[in-house]
This record gives sequence, C-alpha cells and structure tokens, in this order.
Amino acid sequence: MERYMDTSLSPEERADDLFAKLSREEIVAQLQNYEIGIDAARCCDFESEYGIGFLSAEWMQECADVKEAIRLQRELQARAMEQSPHHIPAIFYIHGLAGAHVPRATSFPSDLNRGANFNTRLEELIGSIIARQSLVMGINYVISPIMDITRDFFVERKRKTYSEARTLGVIMGGAYTKGIRSVDIDGRRADVISDLNTFRVDLLPEDRIDHMAWTVIKEKFRMGLFEHPFAMDEDAVEEALEHKANYEIARIGAEESLILLKNNGIIPLDHNVKKVVVIGPHAQDSGSYYLTEQAAHRETQTIFECLKNEKPTVEIIYARGYDYYGDDESGYEEALALLADADIAILTLGMRYNYWNHEIGGLDITTNCGIIPPCQEKLIARISEMGIPMVGIHLGVHPFANHLGEEKLDAILEALLPGEATADAVVDVLSGKVNPCGRLPIEVYDNQLQTLRRAFGYGMSFSNFEYRDMSVDRNEVSATENFEIRVHLENHGPIAGSELIQLYRQEDKAVRENRKLMGLRKVFFLSGESHDVVFTIDPAQMAIPSEDGAWMVQPGQYTFMIGRSVNDIIGEVSVTIHGTDKIEGPERVFYSTSRVE
Repeated sequence: MERYMDTSLSPEERADDLFAKLSREEIVAQLQNYEIGIDAARCCDFESEYGIGFLSAEWMQECADVKEAIRLQRELQARAMEQSPHHIPAIFYIHGLAGAHVPRATSFPSDLNRGANFNTRLEELIGSIIARQSLVMGINYVISPIMDITRDFFVERKRKTYSEARTLGVIMGGAYTKGIRSVDIDGRRADVISDLNTFRVDLLPEDRIDHMAWTVIKEKFRMGLFEHPFAMDEDAVEEALEHKANYEIARIGAEESLILLKNNGIIPLDHNVKKVVVIGPHAQDSGSYYLTEQAAHRETQTIFECLKNEKPTVEIIYARGYDYYGDDESGYEEALALLADADIAILTLGMRYNYWNHEIGGLDITTNCGIIPPCQEKLIARISEMGIPMVGIHLGVHPFANHLGEEKLDAILEALLPGEATADAVVDVLSGKVNPCGRLPIEVYDNQLQTLRRAFGYGMSFSNFEYRDMSVDRNEVSATENFEIRVHLENHGPIAGSELIQLYRQEDKAVRENRKLMGLRKVFFLSGESHDVVFTIDPAQMAIPSEDGAWMVQPGQYTFMIGRSVNDIIGEVSVTIHGTDKIEGPERVFYSTSRVE
C-alpha cells in the first residue's frame, strides 16, 4: 500500500507523500475544472490525460431519477480516476443556494427569503441537510452561500444574497457554512467554495502552482475522497432524501420568511367567510415558487389546492384573471363575475421567475424591482370599485412595490420565492395557524424607485409586542472592554408569536452609514409572556480602517438603538469609548452576541 493511502496519517502528511510522486502535468491537472453543464446524456464525454481536479455535477438536476444520477456519477468518477496516473479522484461540485441540485432534493426558500427569517439556527440546519443530500450523491463541494452585499435595488440577482446589511449577511452565511461543514457520513465531508477563478498557468510562478495543487490534494484527503470517491448506494441516498422530515424544515423556513407588509384586520381569515375567489396564475402554478437553481418538484401543491384542503366548508373558486406579464384583460370578465357574491378575493401577484425565464419588468428584462404588470394592477382597481376585500400575495425576486396595490389591497403578504413548502406556509398564515414573523432584509422603494416605502427590518405580526426599559450596564468603557445593552419585551397579543429584536449603532465620529445593524435576536413569546433580551457588544465591532490600512477602534461617543426596524426605533443609549485598540484581521468582530433572560 502506498503511504498516502494510510488513513492513520494526517491529510497534510498524505498530501506531502502523494505530491512528491506527481509529474508537472499531474500537478497542473489538479487545478483544472471541467464544466459539464446540465446535459446528463453528455456528462461522461470528457478527456483528461493526467486526471482532473474538479468536475461540475450540474447535470444531475436533469437526470430522470436518483438511480440514473448515481450511475452517471460513478461512471464519471471512474473515468477521471482511470485517466489519472495515480488514480486521484475528482472533487464534484454543485450549486446549493436553496437546495442541492440533485433529483428529489429538498427545495428550501431562496437566500433572500432566509435572510428575511433572520433565523441562524434554522440556516445552520438547512446547510447540514444540503450537505448530506450532496454527499450521498458523491458531491463534496457546494457553491454557496453568496456573501455579496447588494445595496442596489435594481440588482436582479439580489435573490441570491441574504441582505443588503453586512451584519445579517455575515451571520446567515456563517450559519450556513457551519451547517455544511458539520456533516460527516462515515468519513465523507463537505465544504463550500468561495470562488472559482480562471488563470493562465504560464503567468504564475511554479511555487504558487505547487502550493495551490498541494492544497487541492490535501482537501481531497481531508474530505475522505480517496476512500469514498463514489456516490453511496441507493438505500443511503433514499434515506438522505427522505421527504417528510426535510419538508418540515423547508416548511418552517418558508413560514418564517413570509413578511406581512399590510393588514387591515382581514387576516387571519374570518370563520364566517363563505366564499373566496382566488385569482392569479401563481395560485395554480407551483413552478413560480422556486429560485432558479432549485431542483424541480413538479408535484408540489399549489396555493389554491392547499387553501381548498384547509377550508373544506368554504366555497373556494379559482379564476386566472391575468397573466404574469403584459396588459391583457381577457380574463377579467370571468373573475369579476365570480366575485359578485364573494366575501373576499385573494390575489397572487408578481411576475414569474424560473430556470429558463428571467423576470421581465422594471428597467430591463432581468429586473423586476417589485413592480407588478398593468394587467394585475388594473384588476386590483376594478375589484376595489366593487368593494370586495382583497388580500395580495406577492411572489418574485424583489419585495412588493406598487402604489395602487398599497392603497387598494387590504392585506399584503410578501412571499418572495419560498420553495417547495410555499402553499402550506402561505395558507397557514392566511388561516392564522402561523403568526408571520418575517422581516424585510432589504429596503423597498416606490414605483419610481425614488422614495423609501419600507425600511430594512420592517414586518408586521398578529401579536402586539411592547418594548420598554432599555438600558446599558456602563456608559464609559475602554477600547478593550465589553458592555451590555438590555431591553424588556412583552407579548400583549392574544396569540403566540416571534419578535425580531434589532440592535443598531449610529456613530458620532467617522460615520460610514446612517445606522448600522449590530446584532439581532429572534425570540418566541407565548401570549402574555415577557423576556429580557441582552446584547453583549465588543468594541472591536466598531473598528474602522485607519490611514495605514489597520483596523482601529477609535475613541468617541457611540449611540446604540433598539427597534422594530431601522426606522422604527423604540429607545437609544450612548456609550463613550476611551482610547484606541488595533484589531488584527482574524480578531475582527462582525456582530454582537445575545441572550434571553
């Protein structure tokens, strides 16, 4: 047995031994990636004389079933190892933004949805499920999360990020990564990829190439790839893909991501409602509930079907009414006729986003910006003239931003792209089974994108939470001393619910942004229950770059605020920091910890 196959050695020792045996061509091959695409029929059509470092597994989402995906992964890996003089296996990688791209994998809410639920423990669990469902298919690397911070409302790919707030992005991205790295299936381990770069080998020094290739080989040993290069057997795969348990996690994620933007008391739906007309293409099209890179779930229940099952004694009728785009009014007559004796209208609004069809609207073909098309806006106006109460459920890339809809709709539930559990989550909120607790992870502007309509952190609830007695344990500290900020909350509402407590900072010195999110805590309260929420602040979190590039905590007075959103502040305290402190990169602190008492 070759020494590098001795599992009692460390990954570094094994990598050293194997690397010393490789030719220059084999070393360079470990840095190469083969992008196969999504054509499952051609996935084994590649040649590499000296092996390959990485292989895309995007083709798996097009496989007919799990059995075919397993077979093709094994064939492709065997081919890669046969072509390598030292039989080095390839690392398979796949997108994992909202689920592994393999047949029957769980489709979770989009990253922006998960930013809206502000639930780090849930995000870690989602990461672990994605890792497990990838590993059993022979995939060790997941391309996710996207940590970019998008502050431009026009960015269509905002759906792939958690938030415009750096703190929230760090918290959620860290939780997801922790979940991915927590899984170990009999020595099989997963990890995330921060980026893939293209470079010319002849432009890099030889020692740089050697170090990069050695690192790849070390990772292959660390992830157990030499011992477990192939997809697991079908029984193990079936166990990882077991739908019921994973679906419940997807359902919780979807429920907690729904944001109640407006409610005139129309939801939860009254028990006396006898007839409901559901309007809009999304209500009967579950394909409109998914992020681009999610596995297809063609049998997912629709909102209309789920509502009928939930309310069997209520007459619930469907009318398409309008399309996803354009100004066609041909469906109005049917919808308005059905509404003549209805108690309430539920309208699904927004455009459609799926793998092959980018949203059309906003400023160009790929940007929606929460604007609804004329065909939807006009029917809202017509129904309003009839005096029928309306609930709007918005689905799409960006949060709802329509002036007429804001004015005429009695309730607006922002759903974004909640994934396979969309129907259950939406209907649970409409029926009152679930108290909405999602909050906007980005700012929302009006139709003209000039005026701020809703601030970061905004979201309504069926409960009424009272904040009081905000305090700080010390008003003056040194640049190296932690301090605590406390606030008391009580749920005065009739039902249980979760509240998101948000901590912000405004600097009196070296201002870089008006209010910066410092920390957050989501707390569940029974009706009448109260708790203290305590944030611990490390001055290192206030460090900013100095003229020489070093991160420094600067002296001065800092104002801290707690609020329901960035624009709904319920109290503030001031703390003076004396002296300075230099913070090395690994010692930087990005968010405040918290506890509940």
